[in-house]
Amino acid sequence: MRWVCVLFLCCGCVRGLSAERLASTEQAIQSAEASGALLIPRARVHLQLAKEQEAAARRLAAEGDERAPQVLARAAADADLALGLARESSVHGVALKAAAGLRAVDGVGAIAPTERVEP
Repeated sequence: MRWVCVLFLCCGCVRGLSAERLASTEQAIQSAEASGALLIPRARVHLQLAKEQEAAARRLAAEGDERAPQVLARAAADADLALGLARESSVHGVALKAAAGLRAVDGVGAIAPTERVEP
Protein backbone atom coordinates (compact mmCIF):
# COMPACT_ATOMS: atom_id res chain seq x y z
CA MET A 1 0.00 0.00 0.00
CA ARG A 2 2.85 2.36 0.78
CA TRP A 3 4.23 1.97 -2.77
CA VAL A 4 0.83 2.75 -4.25
CA CYS A 5 0.71 6.03 -2.31
CA VAL A 6 4.23 6.88 -3.42
CA LEU A 7 3.30 6.11 -7.02
CA PHE A 8 0.29 8.45 -6.88
CA LEU A 9 2.34 11.23 -5.32
CA CYS A 10 5.12 10.83 -7.86
CA CYS A 11 2.81 11.13 -10.85
CA GLY A 12 1.09 14.18 -9.38
CA CYS A 13 -2.26 12.46 -8.91
CA VAL A 14 -4.31 12.48 -5.79
CA ARG A 15 -7.21 10.06 -5.57
CA GLY A 16 -10.30 11.82 -6.91
CA LEU A 17 -8.39 14.73 -8.46
CA SER A 18 -6.90 14.70 -11.92
CA ALA A 19 -3.27 15.65 -12.38
CA GLU A 20 -4.34 18.22 -14.97
CA ARG A 21 -6.70 20.03 -12.59
CA LEU A 22 -4.10 20.01 -9.82
CA ALA A 23 -1.42 21.35 -12.17
CA SER A 24 -3.79 23.99 -13.52
CA THR A 25 -4.67 25.19 -10.02
CA GLU A 26 -1.02 25.24 -8.96
CA GLN A 27 -0.17 27.24 -12.10
CA ALA A 28 -2.95 29.74 -11.34
CA ILE A 29 -1.62 30.19 -7.82
CA GLN A 30 1.94 30.68 -9.08
CA SER A 31 0.76 33.16 -11.73
CA ALA A 32 -1.08 35.18 -9.10
CA GLU A 33 2.01 35.25 -6.91
CA ALA A 34 4.22 36.27 -9.84
CA SER A 35 1.85 39.09 -10.79
CA GLY A 36 2.22 40.69 -7.37
CA ALA A 37 -0.98 39.49 -5.73
CA LEU A 38 0.79 39.41 -2.36
CA LEU A 39 1.24 43.19 -2.55
CA ILE A 40 -2.45 44.00 -3.08
CA PRO A 41 -4.59 43.42 0.03
CA ARG A 42 -7.73 42.19 -1.76
CA ALA A 43 -5.72 39.92 -4.05
CA ARG A 44 -3.66 38.61 -1.13
CA VAL A 45 -6.84 37.43 0.64
CA HIS A 46 -7.98 35.44 -2.40
CA LEU A 47 -4.50 34.04 -2.97
CA GLN A 48 -4.41 32.80 0.62
CA LEU A 49 -7.86 31.26 0.19
CA ALA A 50 -6.69 29.52 -2.98
CA LYS A 51 -3.70 28.01 -1.19
CA GLU A 52 -5.80 26.84 1.74
CA GLN A 53 -8.47 25.36 -0.53
CA GLU A 54 -5.90 23.55 -2.65
CA ALA A 55 -4.44 21.96 0.47
CA ALA A 56 -7.94 21.08 1.69
CA ALA A 57 -8.78 19.52 -1.69
CA ARG A 58 -5.67 17.35 -1.54
CA ARG A 59 -6.52 16.29 2.00
CA LEU A 60 -10.14 15.52 1.09
CA ALA A 61 -9.07 13.55 -1.97
CA ALA A 62 -6.62 11.50 0.09
CA GLU A 63 -9.49 10.70 2.47
CA GLY A 64 -11.70 9.72 -0.47
CA ASP A 65 -14.14 12.59 0.06
CA GLU A 66 -16.17 13.34 -3.05
CA ARG A 67 -16.12 17.09 -2.34
CA ALA A 68 -12.44 17.35 -3.30
CA PRO A 69 -13.05 18.39 -6.95
CA GLN A 70 -15.41 21.18 -5.90
CA VAL A 71 -12.95 22.49 -3.31
CA LEU A 72 -10.19 22.39 -5.93
CA ALA A 73 -12.44 24.32 -8.33
CA ARG A 74 -12.96 26.99 -5.66
CA ALA A 75 -9.18 27.16 -5.18
CA ALA A 76 -8.70 27.71 -8.92
CA ALA A 77 -11.41 30.39 -8.97
CA ASP A 78 -9.83 32.25 -6.04
CA ALA A 79 -6.40 32.04 -7.67
CA ASP A 80 -7.84 33.43 -10.91
CA LEU A 81 -9.55 36.23 -8.99
CA ALA A 82 -6.30 37.08 -7.18
CA LEU A 83 -4.53 37.23 -10.55
CA GLY A 84 -7.25 39.44 -12.00
CA LEU A 85 -7.16 41.81 -9.04
CA ALA A 86 -3.38 42.06 -9.24
CA ARG A 87 -3.50 42.81 -12.97
CA GLU A 88 -6.30 45.35 -12.47
CA SER A 89 -4.26 47.12 -9.84
CA SER A 90 -1.24 47.23 -12.13
CA VAL A 91 -3.25 48.59 -15.07
CA HIS A 92 -4.93 51.14 -12.82
CA GLY A 93 -1.52 52.37 -11.66
CA VAL A 94 -0.34 52.73 -15.27
CA ALA A 95 -3.53 54.61 -16.16
CA LEU A 96 -3.08 57.01 -13.25
CA LYS A 97 0.51 57.72 -14.32
CA ALA A 98 -0.60 58.31 -17.90
CA ALA A 99 -3.34 60.68 -16.74
CA ALA A 100 -0.85 62.60 -14.61
CA GLY A 101 1.48 62.83 -17.60
CA LEU A 102 -1.30 64.19 -19.78
CA ARG A 103 -2.21 66.79 -17.18
CA ALA A 104 1.43 67.86 -17.03
CA VAL A 105 1.67 68.13 -20.81
CA ASP A 106 -1.61 70.01 -20.99
CA GLY A 107 -0.25 72.74 -18.76
CA VAL A 108 3.20 73.02 -20.35
CA GLY A 109 3.80 73.49 -24.04
CA ALA A 110 0.29 72.60 -25.06
CA ILE A 111 -0.82 73.86 -28.42
CA ALA A 112 -3.87 76.07 -28.19
CA PRO A 113 -6.73 74.87 -30.33
CA THR A 114 -7.23 76.90 -33.46
CA GLU A 115 -10.48 78.59 -34.34
CA ARG A 116 -12.63 76.73 -36.72
CA VAL A 117 -13.13 78.44 -40.03
CA GLU A 118 -16.40 77.74 -41.74
CA PRO A 119 -16.12 77.40 -45.55
